[in-house]
Order: sequence, then C-alpha cells, then structure tokens
Amino acid sequence: MNNINLLIYLFMIMMFLSIFFSFTFLNMLGVYMMMELNMISYLPLLIYYNYNNKTEIVFIYYIIQSVGSMMFLFNILIMMFCMNYYFNKELMLFGCMISLFIKLGCVPFHFWYLMMMKNMSWLNCYLLSTVQKLMPMLFLYQFINNYLYLGIFMCSLLSVFSLNEVSLRMIMAYSSINHMSWMIMGIMHSFMVWFIYFFIYMILMFFLISLLNYYNIYYINQILFCMNGKLVFYLFSLYIFSLGGMPPFMGFYMKWFVMDLMINNLFILMFMVMILGSMIMLFSYIRLMYMYMLFYKSTMIVNIYMFYLGSNMHKYYFIMVVMLYMGLFMLMMGVMFLF
Repeated sequence: MNNINLLIYLFMIMMFLSIFFSFTFLNMLGVYMMMELNMISYLPLLIYYNYNNKTEIVFIYYIIQSVGSMMFLFNILIMMFCMNYYFNKELMLFGCMISLFIKLGCVPFHFWYLMMMKNMSWLNCYLLSTVQKLMPMLFLYQFINNYLYLGIFMCSLLSVFSLNEVSLRMIMAYSSINHMSWMIMGIMHSFMVWFIYFFIYMILMFFLISLLNYYNIYYINQILFCMNGKLVFYLFSLYIFSLGGMPPFMGFYMKWFVMDLMINNLFILMFMVMILGSMIMLFSYIRLMYMYMLFYKSTMIVNIYMFYLGSNMHKYYFIMVVMLYMGLFMLMMGVMFLF
C-alpha cells in the first residue's frame, strides 16, 4: 500500500468518525466543527476518485460549502449573542434553513449538486448523495419551521426534469433531491421515521451504485449491452423499484412511514404533491428498463440452473438480495416493537 492510498483511507476514516463524534456533542458549535471536518475530509476523496474535471468539481464543492457554512455560522452567532437585542428570530431561522439547503443541494440551490453529480465517479456520487447529507440534516432537525414545506414542495416537483435525462448519474441526482423532500417531511415530525428512511435509502443506494459501478454503466443505452444476463437485470430492477417506492419492496415501507405521518397530521395537499413527484420519478426509473424489456420480452423466465453455474458476481448479488430482504424483515420487526 503506497502513501497516497494510506492517506485516502485515513481521510475516509476521519470522515466517518466526524459523523460519529457529532452525536456526542451537546452544543451546536461542536457539531458545526464536526460538520466542517467532515467536509474537509471529503475533499481528498473528490480528487482521488474522480478522473475528469477534478479541479472544477473540488472548487465548486468547496466554494458552495464554504458559503453555506458562513451563512449558517453568521445566523447562529447572531441568535446566540444578540438575543437581548431586537432581531427577528424567524428571520434568523429562515437564514439557517437557507444555508442548510445550500449545503444539501435542495431546490432552489440544487444547480451545483447536479453539476457535480454529472461529472463524478459512482463512489463520490454515493458519498455526496448519502453520507454528506447526514450532518446538515441533523442540523435541519434543530431549525424546524414552516418554511421547510416550501422546500419540500419544490423538491418534489423537480423530478419532472428527470424525464429528459439519459445520464444515470443525473437521474440518480434528481432521485436524491426527490428523496430529500421525503426525508425533510419525516424529520419535521419524527426523528425515528427520518432515521429509518435515511438508513434504508443508504442501503438501497449502496446496492444500486455498486451494481452500476461494477458494470461501468453511466447512460441508459449502456444497460442493454453491459448487463450481460437477465438475472443481473432482475436485480437491477429490484433495486430500482425499491428506490422508487413500489410495493412490496423495501423502499415502499420507508415512504409508508412518512405517508402515515402526513395523513395523521392532515397534510393532504402536501401528500398529493409528494406522491405526484414520486410517481414521476418512478416513471423515470421504469424508462431505464424499457429498452431491455423490449429486447428480451420473449425470454422473461429466469434460468435457475444457469444461475448456479454462472459467475461469482451473480452469486455475490444473490447474497446481496438475501441480505436486503433479511434487513427488511429485521427492520419491520424493530418498528413493530418500537411503535
């Protein structure tokens, strides 16, 4: 192992440790410091695991995160040290929300996120869509206000733009923004529901991006030629349908918890908007499989015998599917015990 690889592993460990230690701090300043350490630890990974436009990607990410951090720290300091003066608390909360939306890449501050996702490796796409959103979401939990509903509304409707995309990374980017609306709605009403949703989303994204990265697939037309077996395509379909929230897959249950919260709180209009956004996103997912299903429509029965004689990669993904459903069963049992 050379020195560069060792440094990359150290930065990756530092990134995850900063998330872990953020749960141990009782004051917001300590959590803020861990969030900044997390951002700095992610920068070397952006450089190392990207092959094109390294400088542009790192520059965009650093500038956007720095602007969001400065806005957030400015509003926090005003609320902490100027509470005896005439300052509109709602305005400060709105400023904190805007700064966190910038860091998360939520609408209408999503352009930098789309630009980065379009040019990054699959590993960095996964980290940016999951791990790097955890700590800003924890801060968002501390600044819940009615302005968040506007962000949820816009994030839900942004999925319309995914219908014209042929890049899988861009479709995953729009999917992540759409899921952000569900996560924000969940964290506004129940921290446990948000945590379950985020955990399942991380698992689904890990399996899906691992599959796409293994076969080096970046565009829709590559699905037909790169997935050299129907079983692999069935696994891809399973992850896609689950991420889209199709019952009875794992992704349906994480959305069901949020839908239950909205119905109990009589958020009927918001419920309809978010369902509409998810249905549009699901149509984009189905579009990924349309060409493959047309090409192989006459041979849709899985050959189990060939599967067991197949490559080790097929067996590896078979184990992943088993683990996926075992995780679903354990999660459902845990939720039934909690509620």
